[in-house]
Formats: sequence, C-alpha cells, structure tokens
Amino acid sequence: MNTFSWNLRYPDAVSFDNLIMWAASTTGPVAPPGTYAVKLTVNGESQSQRFLVKKDPRGTATDADLQEQFRLLIAIRDKTTEANNAVRMVRNMRWNVNDRTGKLPGDKLGEFRTIADGMMKELTSGEQEVYQTRNESNQDPLNFPIKLNNEIAGVATYVGQGEYRPTKQAYAVFEELKVELDKQLKAIKSSMDTNLTRLNAILRAAGLEELKPSTEEIKPNKPNVVS
Repeated sequence: MNTFSWNLRYPDAVSFDNLIMWAASTTGPVAPPGTYAVKLTVNGESQSQRFLVKKDPRGTATDADLQEQFRLLIAIRDKTTEANNAVRMVRNMRWNVNDRTGKLPGDKLGEFRTIADGMMKELTSGEQEVYQTRNESNQDPLNFPIKLNNEIAGVATYVGQGEYRPTKQAYAVFEELKVELDKQLKAIKSSMDTNLTRLNAILRAAGLEELKPSTEEIKPNKPNVVS
C-alpha cells in the first residue's frame, strides 16, 4: 500500500475519448540513463533521494545515442499532443456552437448559424486531416487511411523499438509530418480568429456566453439509472 513503482516512462501524450490508432499509441518515452530524484512529502515535510538509471549492459548504444533517441521521442510526443489537442478543440467548439445555436432567439439565429456553419465546416476539414474520424473500432484503420496524429505517433513506435540513435529517415519523416500538421493547425486557428469575433458579438447582444477555444473534453451527462 505504501509503495510506488515507476515504469521508467515520461508522461504520455494527450489523448481523447475513443482514440483509435494503428501501430501507434500516446505512451510516453522511456527515461534515458542518468541521475534522477524521488521526493516524498507527508504532512508538509519532504524528503528526497537521488538514484541512478543505468542502460542495459547488453546494448551497444552509447549514452549520447540514448539521449538523442529520447530527445526525438519527446519531440514526437509533444507533437502528438498538439495534434490530439487540435481534435479536442474542434470537438469542444462544435459542442459549444450547437449549444448556443439552441439558445439564440429567432431574430439572431440566422446570421449566427450562417457564420458558425462556415467556420465549423473549415474546422471539421482540419479535424479530418489530423485524425481519421471514421474510426469506430480497432479494425477500422484497415479500411480508412490513418491521418497526421497517427502518422506522427507511428514514428515514435519505430524510433523507440530498440536502443539506438534515430536514423536520418526518422528525422526526415518527422519533419515532413510536422510541416503538414502545422499547416492544419494554422488553418484551424485562422478560421476561429476570423469568425469568433462576429459570433461572439451576436452572443453578447443576446446575453449568452461567448465562444472560447478550449481543449476541454465535454462529455454528455450519463442518464439516471433506475434499479
């Protein structure tokens, strides 16, 4: 009850409900060899202890090789987080747009819906480039091509499958995917920058809460269960 086991992994990339990936995951990278510290705090008092993580003596990679592998895996993890947060943000915005649409009075509804529909069409297009939204089961990637978040996370699968310095090809693929993701993220942001000012003006005039970009996942309330 009073023990903690570290799996030697850094925190995972951000995920979202029902995320389905093929040959990839959001699992964080393994810590490279080095000196670490554990800190225990109880009743306002803290104690720390340093410890050493050693590399597998059977491996041939140098400490520098493993540090470079870790550096790339962290970069991939962070880019995967950016991709998944973009999906979360679009879905959050979609929920909130639908929520406000249902609350607006008739005289303001038409203009709001026209602007909101155009924005959400652009955001949905970006979402579908970042994630394969048709995935509903673990077998669906066999039928529907994986998208950017899966492709980026997939690079980590191959970079982290052994103890070695990443290949030139791994860097090249990752850089190419970063450019494609950044293009989609820029388009999503540009659409919101263009449209939210007009949409929020309508909401303020109607006394409703404004729309704000957020990566918070909104989950529907569970129905009451009568036993």
